[in-house]
Amino acid sequence: MEERVARAADLRDGELREVEVGGKKCLLLACDGALRAFGARCTHYDGPLAKGLLHDGRLVCPWHQGTFDARTGDLLEPPPLSGLTP
Repeated sequence: MEERVARAADLRDGELREVEVGGKKCLLLACDGALRAFGARCTHYDGPLAKGLLHDGRLVCPWHQGTFDARTGDLLEPPPLSGLTP
């Protein structure tokens, strides 16, 4: 299934946006000139990642500062125990 939710030009580098795809919330982020998509909620306590911080290739959850690699979704710093789902 293909669904248009944004154009690449709609997001500036470092921008986070929550979108809905097929009834499911997803996080779009622009990092290093590329768009990436992950689940919209933190794997720790479901924090809203779109309200977090994206800096230097790191995505930080606004609730407990769990940190993920913005390119891969891999967990970098706890308290989450797992990375993000692409």
